[in-house]
Formats: sequence, C-alpha cells, structure tokens
Amino acid sequence: HGYNLNLSAYYNNVNNKISTSAPYFKSTDDRLPYMPYCNLAKYQVYGMEVGVQKKWSMGWMVKFLYAYTKERLPKNKEGETVNNQYIPARNHSLNVTVGYEKQFTKHYGLSVSLNGRVLSGVENMEYVNYYDISQGMVTIQYPAYTIWKLSTTQRLGKYVKLNLALDNILNYRPRYYYLNSPLTDGINFQAGLCVSL
Repeated sequence: HGYNLNLSAYYNNVNNKISTSAPYFKSTDDRLPYMPYCNLAKYQVYGMEVGVQKKWSMGWMVKFLYAYTKERLPKNKEGETVNNQYIPARNHSLNVTVGYEKQFTKHYGLSVSLNGRVLSGVENMEYVNYYDISQGMVTIQYPAYTIWKLSTTQRLGKYVKLNLALDNILNYRPRYYYLNSPLTDGINFQAGLCVSL
C-alpha cells in the first residue's frame, strides 16, 4: 500500500584505529602545535536505524529515518581509556523528508521537497588550550540543533529545469564552530538552471 519499512542494527569492533594524540610543540620556534597520529587498540561503535516511507498516488511522499549511535571510549595500547580528539557521534538523529511531485501539463512539471535533520546534543572532553595542554581539559556541551531545506524543481518543456532552494530556513548558526558543527552562517538561497542538450 505504498509503505516501506526498514530496520537495521550494526556493531563495529575496530582494532588499531588511526587517531590523533595529545598536541605538542616540536621546538620552541613552532607557532602551531604538532598533532601526532596514534593507533587505538580498541574502538567500538554500535547502533540501529529505523526508516518509514509512504507514497501516495496524488504525488505526495513522506519519509522518516531515525538513527541511534553509541561509541565506547577507545583504549590505547596500554589499555587506558583515551579521549576522542574529535567530537563523538551524536546519539540520536532524525531525518525527515516531505515531497510533492506532479506533471501539470506536457510542458510544465513541479517537484517540491522539504528536508529536515534533527540532531541531539553531545558532550566532549577538549583541551582548554591546544597551545598549552598543561592547562588540562574541560567538558564542552554541544547543543541539539535542527537544519531544514526547502527546494523546488520546475521542469519547463523537455530540456529546461529551474532549481530554487532555501537552505537552513530556520537560520540556525552554531555558537561555536568545531570539527563536526555545521558550516553554516545562516539562511542561504540557491538558484540553478539546467539545460539538457
């Protein structure tokens, strides 16, 4: 009846994962710290995904995809738990798509899509000062956030498509840009013209 349901689960056990270790200065002349590579003896991540999709004959479509991800803190060769230099995966994420598509006449068709992504908050241990790691580490809390995009494709005759999009329509801006924060500085308008020859 136009429904599509899926469920998947996974478990990854990685040996000798390449990561980075504590930064340091090679010499007193260095202006930026050196971040050496290291191998983590054990690294584990597991999770599950649930997806639901429904299509109607009138041209409408709705899709939900939820993912749960859990990382276990990695251990070094000596068996000690080490900090992940990069922000760990967010435990919960939800992707939502609502779409509509119709060919109104022989020369005009329209597709409209609203896509959203919702991510839970996450915390990570980070160095207070990468230039002086003797200052220690602090727990940083990265808040949950959501980003939505509205896009349209208009088919004009056989050969022309006009694409218009508003990205980040809720105008989300991270308070703090870091390794896995979205690289957005607010709402963004995009336009494109495609001509098939």
